[in-house]
Amino acid sequence: MYTNNESTGYIFEEGDPCMNDMYGGKCTGKLVWGKVQNCSCHMGHPPCGACVSVELECNVCRWSPSYDE
Repeated sequence: MYTNNESTGYIFEEGDPCMNDMYGGKCTGKLVWGKVQNCSCHMGHPPCGACVSVELECNVCRWSPSYDE
């Protein structure tokens, strides 16, 4: 799976390097899928909205490609 940042045209995938440079240098983290919160798949209708709306985020600084949209 991937996420598309429409403002930059970049397509990000899990494992891509973090593009955050707000601290004066590039972050050394990798993009991973964020944790699902409030999952309701157990209610019998997977996938739930919480599961399909999870975004990629950096495993070090928590930056997400969607922040730049």
